[in-house]
Amino acid sequence: MMTNDSKTLAEDAQIREYAENGTLKAYNNEKENEHIIKITDERGQTTRTTSATRTAVLEGEQLWTIPKNWKHFATDRGHIIYRIPETDVFVSVSRPTGPVSGATYTVETLGSLYLKPQSGVLDREGVVEWVESLDEDENPDLKEVATKLLDNWDEFGQFWFNVLQTYGKSELNDQSDPNDLESITGQHGRVTADIDNNKNLNGLVRHRISSEDGVVDDDLVDELVTNLRDVFDVNDRIHFYYGVSENEDRLPDGYRYRALVEAACSSAEAGDYLMTEIHDMSQSEWAESRNVDPSTVSKNVNAARLNLDVTIAQSH
Repeated sequence: MMTNDSKTLAEDAQIREYAENGTLKAYNNEKENEHIIKITDERGQTTRTTSATRTAVLEGEQLWTIPKNWKHFATDRGHIIYRIPETDVFVSVSRPTGPVSGATYTVETLGSLYLKPQSGVLDREGVVEWVESLDEDENPDLKEVATKLLDNWDEFGQFWFNVLQTYGKSELNDQSDPNDLESITGQHGRVTADIDNNKNLNGLVRHRISSEDGVVDDDLVDELVTNLRDVFDVNDRIHFYYGVSENEDRLPDGYRYRALVEAACSSAEAGDYLMTEIHDMSQSEWAESRNVDPSTVSKNVNAARLNLDVTIAQSH
């Protein structure tokens, strides 16, 4: 929302400052639960106000500030990932660039977080090939326990994947400096975690190859783990690729309507924008179903666009 009304900022905490072809300063007004954005450029000074909290946003939406209820998850050189606690939705936003008049955070992807370990660390086929290569006469005990591990692979693989995910997420949570993370392509980043693979693999393997009375030979476990590390080609530093993947199932019912209302759209504006811009009905078709003039729908859609600060070509 844009306004030219002056506001007293003496008691408000500054939360953002940006300078390129002008200056942008944003403040948190705790009393009104709003963010106040002061933009000064060659056109003069403009004041905008936005809600300080958001539980839902839309793809393409332009944000002048990051809502205070969002939880930072990871930052790379081009993107920032947040989690919205109230709706448990992950959001990837681009970092602001260019003149202050358009220095917004752009919502790029909504959905769930993916964290993918480097290739090879869950290579069942590699383990199968290695087990088949073992000479049963020379290594009968090793082949027996390795085969037993393969028989329990689904359980072992899921636990091993969960262990890796825990380390990867912990590393992401600890990193906030863009220089600590390597940007890969687009909205994907890479983080490296230190993992005690001997300890973790040892425990997982031991549990799944133990005899019925729980007895297992320590030397045999160590030998199996050593070979698994070779097959997985891992040391104690593992790379993870991360990002936000579009996941419609992750969005709660009514999420996008909620986002529009929180962006200061009226119920009519939210409904008309939702049906025509998101659900792809033509404005004339939707107007007919609503029994209103198409100009009413068009007016509401344009008003919603202004509230979202989204520039979308007219297509209806």
